[in-house]
Amino acid sequence: MELCGRIQRLARVIDKSVKASAAAHGVEHGEFDVLTTLQRSGPPYALTAGAFLKASMVTSGAITNRIDRMEAKGLVERVRDTADRRTIKIRLTDHGHEVTCAAFADHLANYARLLADVDRDLVAQTAAGLRQILETLGDTGIGVTAARIGPRGPAPAAPPGPRNDPPREPNYAPGERRRAPPALTPHS
Repeated sequence: MELCGRIQRLARVIDKSVKASAAAHGVEHGEFDVLTTLQRSGPPYALTAGAFLKASMVTSGAITNRIDRMEAKGLVERVRDTADRRTIKIRLTDHGHEVTCAAFADHLANYARLLADVDRDLVAQTAAGLRQILETLGDTGIGVTAARIGPRGPAPAAPPGPRNDPPREPNYAPGERRRAPPALTPHS
């Protein structure tokens, strides 16, 4: 209980700071997520709305509204897929790319500022512990990397490190098996 409460408090502190950082570039937090998702997708920096739905926890209507706002700002454009003209993709514009790069640089600086006074070993240990908890709960974070944020062109290889290493099984004692998390049931 204490762990979850502290994680929620930390998330609120981080969320407030991230929102302010994104706003400095004229985008909302959710729009920043769309921009970085497009940038990480690599050339041609385009995804279908369905791909965004899989990567987020919002409704199709929310994605449509977000894309409409971003298109009005010149950050993204809707284009027909060249392989299947029935499919519409959301593509990052040059202006959207510029905003993404600037906002992402500030985003990283913001995280560094938030954690500047925290012991580096503690940050690494906490990140490793949280990663294990997330993996146990089935959230592997596979495919999430910041390597594609930067100048247009092929994405550089992700730097080595625990965030980019392939997922690994937690260390269990011999004979011990991984337990599934308890099923969530509605309160009666």
